[in-house]
Amino acid sequence: MYTRAWWTFVIAGPVIIAMVIIGAALGIDAWFAGFASVILAFLLIAVGCVLGLAQLAARRRSVARA
Repeated sequence: MYTRAWWTFVIAGPVIIAMVIIGAALGIDAWFAGFASVILAFLLIAVGCVLGLAQLAARRRSVARA
């Protein structure tokens, strides 16, 4: 179920990082929130990559059985 939506996690990471950069450029001074957001973004990218690899492995396993 979640492996089908792996790409949304991978896309969400750079979008969050871009939002932090735009917020910093606009003068929002919340360094802790920005730091936490960037850490979350990297975690989302990692989760998306793991789910994508899991989907790829499941797909190859189903093709090998056929």
